[in-house]
Amino acid sequence: MNAHWKESANQGRANYPALLLLALALFMMLVGTAAQAANFPLTITANNITKTYGTPVVLVTAPPIPPAIAPLPDYTVTGSLQAGDTVDSVALTSAGTPAAAPVAGSPYPIVPSAAAMTITSGNTYTITYVNGSMTVTPTTATLVHPEYRRPILMPVSQASTIWTNVIPNALADYYTYVPFKNADAVALGFPATCGNPLAVGATAADLASTEDCYSVSVRKFQQQLALPGIFAGGQGLIDPATNTPFAAATTWVYGYGSGGVNWTLPYYDTTKTNVATGLPVVPTPVTGNAPAFFANSQFDVNNTGIWHFPAPTIKGAKGRPVRVQWLNDLPNEIPTGFDPSICGNAPADCFPYNRIVTHLHGAHVAPESDGMVHAWFTPGFTQNGPLWESTRQHGPEGTYLYPMDQEAGTLWYHDHSTGLT
Repeated sequence: MNAHWKESANQGRANYPALLLLALALFMMLVGTAAQAANFPLTITANNITKTYGTPVVLVTAPPIPPAIAPLPDYTVTGSLQAGDTVDSVALTSAGTPAAAPVAGSPYPIVPSAAAMTITSGNTYTITYVNGSMTVTPTTATLVHPEYRRPILMPVSQASTIWTNVIPNALADYYTYVPFKNADAVALGFPATCGNPLAVGATAADLASTEDCYSVSVRKFQQQLALPGIFAGGQGLIDPATNTPFAAATTWVYGYGSGGVNWTLPYYDTTKTNVATGLPVVPTPVTGNAPAFFANSQFDVNNTGIWHFPAPTIKGAKGRPVRVQWLNDLPNEIPTGFDPSICGNAPADCFPYNRIVTHLHGAHVAPESDGMVHAWFTPGFTQNGPLWESTRQHGPEGTYLYPMDQEAGTLWYHDHSTGLT
């Protein structure tokens, strides 16, 4: 090849074809070297997130499109991302994103995967994915207005015009009965359609449920006039003579309520079948319907339950039927101020004294779920009035079915038994 670089004897002309071939060969070598792709490492890490129970989270899986600068993605990219190459999106999944994800399961992994990239450099990347975590914190138990109200009393009964005790708002979550979870409902003889899709640890049966089901009983109990503790304390009613609260004053109350964890009901309908097992219902403790204890929307259960006057509220939604088993847990004793003549012969002398029947004022119901005055019953349904009908077709005995097919409104449930209302 060296001979080609010498001048030719023919008038000193260079061998241009040879030089051109050499230049082309060198160019092709250089181009070939530049076109070789390299592999670079990338790490994509899901960011850690903290949320409050009851709040759903939508994970941001892509960076904002300019000129927008937010929201930033819920992942971080580190490593050797080359100029012109971009990570356009990353799939992010976590069981902690739903509002109903329980605190007990926290922290939940946030799993990144399936990164989508735009690569203009011709390089390749080896991607390592690192999980993040989602921490679920309990809902605050702070009493917050406007879910609480302060009624004004006349100055004659109150030293000032400010009521000194927070009292319950009947429509607030903290004073609302919690529906049975599906497992507890069917254990009592309710149909499999019952459940609580908002419950902590809701099962597939709860999520698929179409009805809310409850067991609510009537008891005799003592209640403080000052309403301390459960309604955040405060002085309550003030004695105008001494300007001091009636802190120790109590009164006997016949009121409604429901149990909490491991509640043993006053009555079990053993003629019914547990549809989950196919076996007869057996008396077994369940988690009752006691309202969340000052933990709005968290659906935590009260360990002992609550019986109170005024009683808690049942919240229903149009198109989602409600079934309530009304139970009698009253002693057969003559009430104060009782007038036996008011009943006539139905029943004679208004005996037994511990009769109840619950009427939901204004509800659209069938006759057997109406709570008519002569449809009363005693504990265990051992005695009943002339218009009483068995309601086992709706669940365990004593279950009333409310179709929830009417317009929204506030309805009042109360005892309707003749001579005792």
